[in-house]
This record gives sequence, structure tokens and C-alpha cells, in this order.
Amino acid sequence: MPLTSHSVPPGRPTPPESWSTVAAVGATVLGVLLGHAPLAEAADATAFPPRFRADVSLGYQGRFEQVGLEEAGETRAIREVLGHDLTLDAEVAVWTGVALRLALPITARQDLRWPGARAMRVDPLTGEGSYEGGEAISPDPLTTRGVQGVWIGLAASPFRQGWSRSLPMTMRFDLAVRTPGKNGTMYGERRGAAPGGAALQLGGAFSYVTGRVDTWLSMAYTREFAATDVAIVPRDDASTASGPDQTIKAGDRIEARIGGVTLLRHDPRTGQRTGIGVWAGLDWIGEDRRPSGYWLPDVLDSTEATPVVASDRLAARFGVDVELDPLPQLGVRIGLDAGYLTPRFEEHLYPVSTDAQSFSLGWTVTLIGRVRLRDEPTTDGPPDLSIAP
Repeated sequence: MPLTSHSVPPGRPTPPESWSTVAAVGATVLGVLLGHAPLAEAADATAFPPRFRADVSLGYQGRFEQVGLEEAGETRAIREVLGHDLTLDAEVAVWTGVALRLALPITARQDLRWPGARAMRVDPLTGEGSYEGGEAISPDPLTTRGVQGVWIGLAASPFRQGWSRSLPMTMRFDLAVRTPGKNGTMYGERRGAAPGGAALQLGGAFSYVTGRVDTWLSMAYTREFAATDVAIVPRDDASTASGPDQTIKAGDRIEARIGGVTLLRHDPRTGQRTGIGVWAGLDWIGEDRRPSGYWLPDVLDSTEATPVVASDRLAARFGVDVELDPLPQLGVRIGLDAGYLTPRFEEHLYPVSTDAQSFSLGWTVTLIGRVRLRDEPTTDGPPDLSIAP
């Protein structure tokens, strides 16, 4: 769940009359969020709504990944992944610097294809599976779609630039959990998009505006938990009969980003901005436990749908973003990114790895709506913790 680079101008809103007001509003907001689908996640690393404002967004993310599948120094096939995702996201500030968040990422469609694939055969010298000497095949694409899970989180922004001269920067911290979905994975009969197990995400972001440049840094760690007793349907099995129940686990992730936004326009009264930003990042993706025969074009019948492990890898990413706020209540974010993926073994049973020419491309469009829940000033400032005499 990416965060964003944005600073809220100073200003001191009138505090609620009591903590009971905060609790009541928080309960109302949470009830609304749980009863309705929220609208997508924001695009800036430290953006944060002022007290009693809801930021709702709808985001589209397109992605393409191409990797070569290499054995004994020769590329045996190409794997291409084309995906289209939608994210519904809502973030509501129930107090200055404290917000509730709900996000619903949905894969509208994902297609896996293997151009130039070969059949796997048993190597007579080693007795192991190999693509060398295999005949050309045309595997059917694997299409998946569905809800990835529901993210429920809490965000805090204890410091904003302009609140204090002793700490002139903006900070944001996130804690979120994702619901499990073992019946909606790509390995089951439904061919869904859920990773399988639950997940926990911790994130932090920092930004500093000087002149017309907003510099930001963000990091996030996602801990994926295993899903047990997952019914497996082999990729080429058109029947409803499933293989043995297995334990699957998506790889943990560590994501780091650094970037800057050149502000072409910034209205301190409303927070509206127009800018162009660039960023670079490095991701670590941990080992992935999954059934055999889904990410390779062909495997031996004796191992199909049996448990395998994919090794970890790194991904270097670069991107450019455009921020546009035509109205105080409306924001638009457009982004493009490209990535380089380091080689990794897809299944520990076979000597097949991705090659050194693997890459990814991404494109995003996000619409952000900002709604006041109470009639208060649009600017935000540090919470008033003073006690009335």
C-alpha cells in the first residue's frame, strides 16, 4: 500500500469538545467504511487528511512483466504477465494526525503466457526434469481475477512541517493487516487473486519541502503469513477435482523509495498542488511457497501441483509521477514506472531460473476525492493538548 509525498500547511483547527466526540465520530466513520466499499489509495508518501476529513480514491494500476526462463545458460521460454488492478481506498482522520484506513485491492484480470515454450522431459543423464531437447508447445494462458483481500489500517502523522521549528519535516507511520483468502488463490478452482494467507504491513515516510521541491523517503515491510489446507487444482485440469491440500505462502516484501516533486503550483490555504515527481526504489521479495506447474510452462507429471519453493529476488524500480489538484475536493495522480528484476529459481525441483534481462513496466491513474465530515477549517495544525482552566 504505497504512501505519498505531500505536506499539509499549518493552521489550528478548533478541537472537539471532548474525547467522547472523537470516539463517536470514529465509530460512525468505521461503521460507514465497513458497510460500504471505500475508494482507492492516495498517491503521496506523507499525505494526510486534516481532522474530520475523508480522502477517498479509485485507482487503476496496469502492469506488465517479462522474464526469460533460463536453463544451462540458454533461454528456453519467455513468461509474460499482464495485469489490470483496481484499488478502492478510504482514509478518514478521526483526530489531528490520526486516521483510519480501509483498502480493497481487486485484480480485474491477470494473464500468464509462455511464448516459445518447450515441453519438459526427463534428462537421461541426471534423471531430472529439463527443457533441453523438448518439443515446442503452446500452453494455454492462465487467467486469474478477484479480490486480493481487505486491508484495515491505522495511520499516524505525529509531526508536520510547519508545526515546529525544532523538527521541520513531515512524518507518517502506517500499521495495517490484510484478511486471508485461501479459497480465492490462483491455485484453486476459482483461479482468484488472493495471496492466500493474512498479512501485516508496517510503513514509514518522511518528507521535507524547501522552495519548490518536495523531497521524500518511504519504507514498508509486509509480512505474509502462510495459508494451510489450500485445495489445489492443477493448471491444465479442467475438472473440479482438486489435488492434495497444501500450505502456501507468498513472499515477504521490503520496499524502499526515495524521490522528489517539483511543485509548479502550491496553494497553502487549500493544500492544492500541481507538480512533477521522479523516484527510485529497491524491493526485496522473499521466498515463495506454492504448488508446481503454475509459473513454469511445463513440468513433469510426477511433480505437478506438488509443493515447491521459489527463491528470493531483488527489484530495482524507477518512476515518474504527475500530481494535479484542479479543485480542493479533487486530485488526480498519473504515474509510470519501470523495473529490473534479478534472477531467481522458480521451483527448487528444477534447474530453471529467470534470466538477467527480466523487467517490469507499470502505469497508474488515481482519482482522489476529499470530503469534509464536519464544517471545520481546511488547514490543519498540531493538536491542541492544553487544558482549559
